Amino acid sequence: MEVQNWGMTPLRTFPILLRLFFLSTLSAWASEPVEVTTPGLRGAIQPQVAMTAGGKVFVVFGRGASIYCASSTGGELKFHAPVPVASLPKLALGMRRGPRVAATDQIAVVSAISHADGNLYSWTSADAGGSWSAAVRINSATNAAREGLHGMAGDGKGNVHAVWLDLRNGPTELWGAASSDGGRTWAQNRQIYRSPDGHICECCHPSVAVDGQGRMWAMWRNWLDGARDMYAAVSEDGGRTFSPGRKLGGGTWALKGCPMDGGSLAFQADGNLVSVWRREQSLFIADERGETILSGQGLHPVASAGRGGPFYLWHQGSQLMLKRAAGEAEVFAESGVYASVASSPGRAPVVVWEATQAGTRRILARSLD
Repeated sequence: MEVQNWGMTPLRTFPILLRLFFLSTLSAWASEPVEVTTPGLRGAIQPQVAMTAGGKVFVVFGRGASIYCASSTGGELKFHAPVPVASLPKLALGMRRGPRVAATDQIAVVSAISHADGNLYSWTSADAGGSWSAAVRINSATNAAREGLHGMAGDGKGNVHAVWLDLRNGPTELWGAASSDGGRTWAQNRQIYRSPDGHICECCHPSVAVDGQGRMWAMWRNWLDGARDMYAAVSEDGGRTFSPGRKLGGGTWALKGCPMDGGSLAFQADGNLVSVWRREQSLFIADERGETILSGQGLHPVASAGRGGPFYLWHQGSQLMLKRAAGEAEVFAESGVYASVASSPGRAPVVVWEATQAGTRRILARSLD
């Protein structure tokens, strides 16, 4: 009878086993979060991320009055130490206020608002975030952006759009401006929307998404007939003119207060636009076909494109949740709020978020394969 000795592994199989172990270990490491903040910058909040076609990743965040940018440029998610971009008196920060970032492989642009003077500024870097230009003011009417809520996005080719809650005419309106040189200069400010009831929701951040064909979508929370519903408008000519505002979804949210939750927009690989936002305690996805419920409970959702279709993140209690196009919602991080996502065709999306570890707020990043 042949005896099998299962306790001994033939020597010739060791190289194969070692290779398998090493590859599985690398895979596990690749799925682990990477801390963007250095120990001296822990406590920073409100991260935002951008990715270029070449795979460069830029993460911006705020701490106190200062704006920082950390970059990962070597093809792996390994960040250089964060570099100061600028300091603003009373930097608008928290509840989706904070700096924004857009980038190409040649230039990166960061934007932020000062509560002290109520202005929206931008800074550019031509050396992968190593140094930053002087500030350029985006809003043409002084003190018009004092609410501190804005969005910014680019098409990866140097065309950048910013939108913000604007108070130049008294009531809160949505205004925007475009740049065709990566954020170095900005075109004339344009009014995107003014509510027939006088003003839009004053404390929900607006969102913006730009595709590669010159289309720019803006989304905001309206205040119309006592309801705080989400509306969107599109520009087909680089931000010079916009379509009338259109309500998203079929339901409505009658609300006397402000939920301080503005949702998110994202273009998919097929060119279609998807939006995600909150109504009451539920989260909804809306596209050209109508609305679909994403979750019965959640806050501050974001949307992005992935290799398998769109995916969504939001926070529910202290947890950061993830739902892919196909599949059930899952816990992405046990501690996570205020996520931001960046993607580029053919590359794994990158998620950044605020996490509390050992009683300290940190900014983490992770590739989402």
